[in-house]
Amino acid sequence: MEGKNTTFIDKEDELSRLNSVELQNLIPLLFYLGIIAATGIPGNLIICLSYRQISQRSSSRFFIWWLAIVDTISCFVLFLEMVNVVHQFDFPNSWLCKLTIFSTLVPILTSGCSLCLISIDRFLRVCRPLKTQITVNKAKKMSIVTVGVALFFSWPSLILYGIHDTPIPGTNMTGRECTIQNKYQNSTSTMIYQSLLWLLFIASLGFLTVMYILIGKRIFAQMNSFSKKEACKNTAQELSIGSFDDTSTEACTQRKVQSESSLCRTSSCSQYNSKISGTVGNNSVVVIQRGRSQGSNTSGRQSKARKSAIIMGIISVVFIVSFLPYLILRALEAFDETFLVSMTVTERAVYKSFLRTYFLNCAINPFIYCACASSFREEIRAYFKRVITKFR
Repeated sequence: MEGKNTTFIDKEDELSRLNSVELQNLIPLLFYLGIIAATGIPGNLIICLSYRQISQRSSSRFFIWWLAIVDTISCFVLFLEMVNVVHQFDFPNSWLCKLTIFSTLVPILTSGCSLCLISIDRFLRVCRPLKTQITVNKAKKMSIVTVGVALFFSWPSLILYGIHDTPIPGTNMTGRECTIQNKYQNSTSTMIYQSLLWLLFIASLGFLTVMYILIGKRIFAQMNSFSKKEACKNTAQELSIGSFDDTSTEACTQRKVQSESSLCRTSSCSQYNSKISGTVGNNSVVVIQRGRSQGSNTSGRQSKARKSAIIMGIISVVFIVSFLPYLILRALEAFDETFLVSMTVTERAVYKSFLRTYFLNCAINPFIYCACASSFREEIRAYFKRVITKFR
């Protein structure tokens, strides 16, 4: 009996030693996760607090606030993931593993579904501004649905994941890692579940791609139209006022009227509804009065919608790109049984680091908002002013 206990203790000691050696190569990964948590938690919490009240003003503000909440949860889940990284060969508990995987999947899937909702909202704002829009109440209900979808696709992880006995490369020992359990390795249920996650990602990728292509085409068309209107406006201003001598007044007036008429027959100038009035005689003045477009407020709202769509498009691209390394590596692992076994210690560390690039989404959104949206910076600045004034 004592001999068995001694053997068990020796094995645990050796596992701890091998785990420490492996961990030395994963220090950059731990540093990367720590940086994401250190920047993502305060960045997203600031958005949650500053947008808590103004999130009720519009669906776009609500979705910014909602994404910040989801990303904050993901940032706190990083601490569980760090435990997973620290225990490469001696993971302590099966239920801790289940909790880690489940709590990682739920916010990530919620973010992905929310980005699809946001693309619909942006499409309506940019491409269908006169149609029924997504209200704040609708946005709230849709966000709850995204959580339901995330839970539906995440709950199988509580069954499939756990402790897996894995051979430690370069030794004759077996370690304990947090992944698919032994009894579910290469099982039909595991293949179905992983295929569903793949299909969900591909469907989301296709949907986001189509939506933002349509939005991009519309924005490009609107920018083209805006450029033509500006050219028309400049030409009309040049023709607006003139003072002529007796010999040239009538001829010049006729040329200006003809030029203005031809300009305003084009579709890009039709909104200006130019009205020409004046008298022709000695020292006469020709005045071209341009009525302002009745849709100026609508144009301003559309401009904001375009900017918001571009920002959300960037966030969606970052979300997709950050997931690609994980998906590519998992695909290589599935189709090549020697993919992991043939790796060196350094290659294995790089592999494990790239498996976690999707955590970048937790922290990067506040930086994108700050870099691309002046209105966002103003909202944050105003929030801090209110807080400072309150504590004075």
